[in-house]
Amino acid sequence: MITLNKRPITNIQIEGIDLEDYPNFVDSFIGSAQYEDTKENLSDFEVYDLQDKYPSLAQELINQDQLYL
Repeated sequence: MITLNKRPITNIQIEGIDLEDYPNFVDSFIGSAQYEDTKENLSDFEVYDLQDKYPSLAQELINQDQLYL
């Protein structure tokens, strides 16, 4: 489970997917996300914290959900 501030995170949106960078997608990043319990959007600062806490999350989600198709 992906958490931030001990709260579950959902609806993670990935941006910066460059198909020429397949399969690494090193330019991708988390663009937005929501707290699962309130559906409140994370602030820009919280999104940066999420990216710092889970540095490979964007690449994992791209490959897991095949967002490059």
